[in-house]
Amino acid sequence: MNDGHWQRPSQTELLLAKLRETRAADKALELPVIMHELGIAQHGAGLKELRDRGFKIINELESIKGVLHSRYWLIHDPERDGGQR
Repeated sequence: MNDGHWQRPSQTELLLAKLRETRAADKALELPVIMHELGIAQHGAGLKELRDRGFKIINELESIKGVLHSRYWLIHDPERDGGQR
């Protein structure tokens, strides 16, 4: 809430929450989850913002039967892991 008005989380906040959730489960965040479950089509801007804030996120690409699959791993979370990596 801000000045009595509820504020929806930003796309970057949603992305970070899901990255943390998948990291806790020792999994990667799959691109279809970002696009369809979270409804974020322009996820690159959110990932850049997080990286600029010190988060280490790697993108893994894998070709399965000729289809490219993209997933993201949260490697370092400066707000929870402390320090820089």
